[in-house]
Amino acid sequence: MTVVCDYTMLNKEIINLKKIDPETKKPEVLVGSWKHPYRIGEVAEGATFEGPFKQTFNTKAMEHAPALLSLMVRGIRTDHPQNKDHRPDHDKGARVAISSRVTQHKEITIGRLLPAPDERWRQEQFQIPTNLLSSDDANTLVIGRVDLPGGGVAHDEFEVRDIVCFFKQSAG
Repeated sequence: MTVVCDYTMLNKEIINLKKIDPETKKPEVLVGSWKHPYRIGEVAEGATFEGPFKQTFNTKAMEHAPALLSLMVRGIRTDHPQNKDHRPDHDKGARVAISSRVTQHKEITIGRLLPAPDERWRQEQFQIPTNLLSSDDANTLVIGRVDLPGGGVAHDEFEVRDIVCFFKQSAG
């Protein structure tokens, strides 16, 4: 039996009006690529998003099966005071969730982007369970922010890029 796989890239262009190129006088364009990763965290500190990162994507003609989400991440720090004990409940990281018509637009957590000890890019992969993605309506990927110690509204800044969702395609 042949299994057909399809994928969708979640890298749309975002215009960053807060950063203007001095030579061209044009705003920075972010596409979630190696050259222009998405910055998640504090808008005042240069992040691209106010609130969690949310990106819609389609999985049209998807067959009823699990899917795979792959992305590159860097910059989630481990030197916060809440991480000094190295307890799993203290290493919060950033929540990764899916919302769709199938989930009645509720955000269902599929995993967490955990802190890393250095500034290198690393690949993260998450299995998206069956019955979370819609085969005929848009889905939404949600990547939360990383809370800084002490609560409040402060968030650590980190970057993601090269976001891809792989799914089983209907053969018929």
